[in-house]
Amino acid sequence: MQKKSNNNLVYKSYTQNQYKPIEEKILLKPISLKIAKLLSKTKIHPDHFSFMSMILVIFAGLILIYHHSAIYSSILLYIALLFDKIDGDLARAKGIASGKGQYLDGFLDQLAEIFLTISIAISINFTNTILLSLSVVGPILFAYHGIAVPFYLNQIASTYIPDKTKKMNYLISLFAYNRARHILLVIILLLINRSEYIFYIFPFVLVYTLLLFIKNVFIKKLIKR
Repeated sequence: MQKKSNNNLVYKSYTQNQYKPIEEKILLKPISLKIAKLLSKTKIHPDHFSFMSMILVIFAGLILIYHHSAIYSSILLYIALLFDKIDGDLARAKGIASGKGQYLDGFLDQLAEIFLTISIAISINFTNTILLSLSVVGPILFAYHGIAVPFYLNQIASTYIPDKTKKMNYLISLFAYNRARHILLVIILLLINRSEYIFYIFPFVLVYTLLLFIKNVFIKKLIKR
């Protein structure tokens, strides 16, 4: 029992110190934190929001394919993103944040993003197979990043060591791939009727993030030495 409490304290310390993208702080966190606080005494489990978030993204993709409605899809995507943040905030508010929950959340997120990317391609008849493949492979790579690699990169509650690789994690969060940033970008491009741009922007961000990731791993090895 003591071990669980210590892990929660460490996880709380990590999440408080971890850099959050500015768009997440402004557009998502003020709402998700309040909702999580209201629900913290209920029996609602954080995983419920993970599944609802994935379902909403799937519905948004289907709306794009069959109805080509950017407005309705954008609304669903924003709510899905908000649910994704409520999931984590509620877990921390209840004191049940864990690596298992993080894996499930990350896995469902990436499945939803793959479906969304394919849905956008179908809805606009995007036929560049190279760019489409890069845009689909990206979330798969980051699914591995979100499920396995955090153990190695000092991002799991039970193994977290304060301040280790803090600078590189900050740079990765600031400039590289972030799910909130990705979905918000998709929403903007949908609303201005330029959704095809995602297939040019995402591969660039993918390469940049992978370079930062490799650099982060290299620095971690130097620290271990």
